[in-house]
Parts: sequence; structure tokens; C-alpha cells
Amino acid sequence: MSTSRVSRLSTVVAMLVLTLAGRTGTAAPPVTNAPSSTASKAVWDLIQAGRWTAGISSGEAFQSYRLEALLPLLPSDRMSLLLNPRGVFLEDRGHEANLGLVARRLFGRSVIAGANVYGDWRRTDDDHAFAQVGGGVELLTRWMDARCNLYQPLTDAKEWEAGREPLGSSPGAGFRQLMRLEEAMEGFDAEIGVWLPALADIAPTGLFVGYARYESDIGASDVDGFMCRIESRIHPNITLDLAWFDDTGYRESEYLVGARVHLPLDFWNGWRMNRAHARTVPPFATRLNDPVQRDFRVQIAQASRAVVSPPQPVKARRVAPSPSPEQPTPPPPPAPLRYTDYTDLNENGEVITVRVYENGIREILSN
Repeated sequence: MSTSRVSRLSTVVAMLVLTLAGRTGTAAPPVTNAPSSTASKAVWDLIQAGRWTAGISSGEAFQSYRLEALLPLLPSDRMSLLLNPRGVFLEDRGHEANLGLVARRLFGRSVIAGANVYGDWRRTDDDHAFAQVGGGVELLTRWMDARCNLYQPLTDAKEWEAGREPLGSSPGAGFRQLMRLEEAMEGFDAEIGVWLPALADIAPTGLFVGYARYESDIGASDVDGFMCRIESRIHPNITLDLAWFDDTGYRESEYLVGARVHLPLDFWNGWRMNRAHARTVPPFATRLNDPVQRDFRVQIAQASRAVVSPPQPVKARRVAPSPSPEQPTPPPPPAPLRYTDYTDLNENGEVITVRVYENGIREILSN
């Protein structure tokens, strides 16, 4: 992805975030459950405490299990700096790990602006390790969310031999070598969505549309397509997810269904479930420790290529006649002409054996 394209994308996203922030700040709908100085200690514990999230996702040819934590480094009621470690375990041999730093600030009662930076690592089914860095910006409001993320690989493409086959049965015949390639792709994703007002006080539910593009440098197909996502917070500790992808290469599937369980964590008083407020919708300010929405997978591209090795010449061999013990040794005969045998292709593409003598005479031995 060129620097100019990334620059233009960043400019558009920044303008979108600033526009949404301005509109939301001037015309935000009334909030009935915003945090205040009289909020209970239990509610403020939710805002300032860390959060564990365990989740599972499944699709047509994809299944993953993940565990992550949002650990507060500078917790407060209006600003948060979070450390976000995360691990993903796939149903096959692949697995991933991520570590990020997330900064968020609450403006007014219903706008949160944030930025993040991540390091991502992935080990593939072929036992190759890839690393990338990523960064993103986000805007979270009472009724609308928007975000954009960029991903830049740090590891070069891997290449290895997957097999070879001979071009013929004659000695010295060449062979065709099959090479496999694997790389981490550079790309970005962005999405925007709305929270349905009718479900705001029952089970906050958001509808999101987005776009993702990842480019390959080894000749594999790019990932390029739209996506839709539904997120429903049916309980303060449970979130249900449903996603659809225009390009199946994004998740090896057209759809994903999943569920997440959130466990608020108070490092001073031990961990606890949100029992006191299980039947209520948490205040908007608790979204300061929402899980970050980004592609935690290092997108991998695979390709193959064939390398043809040319035929090798066969070394010439001279055989001298053995003398008879019953007869005197005759005078040495004239030295035989030296020659070289090698394989070649005729005009029909068939493998033939050609003998070339030192005097320049060529003789076709077989076809």
C-alpha cells in the first residue's frame, strides 16, 4: 500500500472523527444514566477497574478462542490509559498474541475519543512466525461509533521447497521444483455504526458496516471487501456477535458468530462479577474500558511458484579394451574419439539423448 494512499485514508478518517465529534458534542441526546458525583462506588469500580474478556468465534472453516485483558495504568473517571494483552488460539496449529496500549478520554457525558497502538504476532500452520505493528483511532458516542485501523508487517515473506519432479528418466534430466510462499499482508480496515435507541435501555445493540483491504506482494489474491457486524450487549457481562464478510479470504468464511464474557477486575479487592448491576445498563462512561475493535489477526497470504532446473550434461566415459593373456600385447590402437552425452528436447517437446563427438559430429541415440 503506497504512502500517499495511507495519507489520504488517514486524512479522511480524521475529518470523519472530527465531524462526528463536533455534531455529537453539540446535539447529543439526553443521557439518563451518565455517571455523576453521586454514583455508587460499585459503578465507579466498573469504570476504573480492569476487565477480562473471554470469547469464542466460529464460521464455515474458522474457529478461534481468545482471552484478553484491559489493565488500567492511569484509571480515572474521564480518562484511561490501558494495557491490552491478548491471546488467540485457533482450532489448528496456528496461534496469535497481541499487546497494545490504549488511550481514551471522555468528553461531556456521551463522547469518548481514543487512539491505540499494537504489536501483533502470529505463528501459522506451516510453523512460520510473522510480526506486525498496528495503530488506530476511534470515536465512541451514545448513538454512533466510528473507527479505523492500519496494519504494517515487520517480517519478510517466507519461501520453502514443497516438492520436485523430474523432467525425464534419462541421467542428467532436469527437474521442476515447487516452491511455497507465505507473507503477512499490509492493509487497513474501517467501520461506522449506530446503536439502536429502541434497545438502549434493555440490551444495547449496534449495527456496523465497514470495509477492509489487505495487499499481497507475492502474487496471492488481495483481501478487498465490505463487512457488516451486529453487536448486542444482552447483559453487562455478555456480548453476542454476528458478522458477514464480502471477501471470504478475510476470515476463511462468509460469516462469523460469537460470544464474549466480560469479567470486571478490581486489583485491590479481588475480582468480582457485576452482580449489583446485572439488571441495568452500565453508564456510558464505563465504555472507557470497552474492548478495542480491530483485526487482531495478522492477515496471511499464501502462493506457490515452479522453478525449472535445466538438463545437466552427462560426463563422457572412455572404455579401453583389456589385453588377452594368451597373446602378446598388440600395439595400442588409435585413441578413440571422445564424446559427451546429454539430454535435450526435440521440436515436438520430447526428451531425446544426443551424443556429440570431439570432432563436432552429433548423433541422436534415442527419442
